[in-house]
Amino acid sequence: MTVLLVRHASTAWSGARYSGTGDPPLDERGRRQLPQIAADVRQALGGHIGAAVVCSPSLRARETADAIAAALGAGAPRADPDWREADFGEVEGLTWDELEARFPEIAARILDRAGVDWPGGEPHAAFAARVQRAWSRTVAAAPAVPIVIVAHTGSLRLAASLAGTSIDALAPGEVVRVALDPGEDGRS
Repeated sequence: MTVLLVRHASTAWSGARYSGTGDPPLDERGRRQLPQIAADVRQALGGHIGAAVVCSPSLRARETADAIAAALGAGAPRADPDWREADFGEVEGLTWDELEARFPEIAARILDRAGVDWPGGEPHAAFAARVQRAWSRTVAAAPAVPIVIVAHTGSLRLAASLAGTSIDALAPGEVVRVALDPGEDGRS
């Protein structure tokens, strides 16, 4: 089974500010990225006909998933709220420098690649459990076709770990392919 993990296209906050529950739309660069992202997904699928497209309900993920589904001739993407990004709480909208100045202990945990309990936001254990549910549900729902998951760096990084793969931060529009053995659901 093939699963493609796709980060949404660029927004004005991509790479600049923490955007979890905020929902900035794609910026001009992001809209220009859509045809290339769709082409990258088609290439990663190697001409396989048919795929299930699942996405975070955020506007940026839905717009990206819509472009991919259209290019694949797939039906409308299925939005799953468990694929949304972590709720960053008080960190929402901050730049890295602002986060580092206000929350040095959080910055240190991020640099150590440790799970973060976001101040005023989502605890890491709750976020990980949510992504685990999304992963299990998504993989079980489409056992016979490739799956394309369009979401956010945090949720996709956790999904990759469930598939036995380690990834760092994803650039907007980046596509990562993970393969599961038949019957494997990615549970640890």
